Amino acid sequence: MRAGQRMVGRDGKEVMLFPLEYLYITQGENGSFSHQGIFAIDFVEWSTNGQVLNAPMYAPCSCRCVAIIDTYNNGRVFQSLDRVHTPDGLKYI
Repeated sequence: MRAGQRMVGRDGKEVMLFPLEYLYITQGENGSFSHQGIFAIDFVEWSTNGQVLNAPMYAPCSCRCVAIIDTYNNGRVFQSLDRVHTPDGLKYI
């Protein structure tokens, strides 16, 4: 994915693009730690040899930052501005 890249479906809704070539999910939806009962994922980007990269990350769709969590990895929480096409259907992410 490149900066500014965008894809729109026939219905005018954006398609969620995933911004990383390789990734490792550290906690999935409804996870056992801070994601209990919510639909969120935590991930880091990995190279093909298994090293964490310090690569730029791009928003998967038009979204806004709703929180900055200044803890372990200075996480950012984003929310889509509208429903977007995902592998699970049209929804907010």
